[in-house]
Amino acid sequence: GDYANPTSIFKATEMLLNHIGFKAAASKLAKALEICTETEKSIVVTGDTDGATTAEFSEYVMETIKTIS
Repeated sequence: GDYANPTSIFKATEMLLNHIGFKAAASKLAKALEICTETEKSIVVTGDTDGATTAEFSEYVMETIKTIS
């Protein structure tokens, strides 16, 4: 649904990237998830209409990845 939390998909992607040897990409994704879910938390998925949508949170993660060097 529109309000499902995509964090587990991102974590699975991180694990896959690590497994196939894309360690730097996996590390960036892990750092972005840490920022988005623990440190900064500018957008929060609650699983209901009072939180961010899956698309909004996913965009937040992707934009955060762009800021990580």
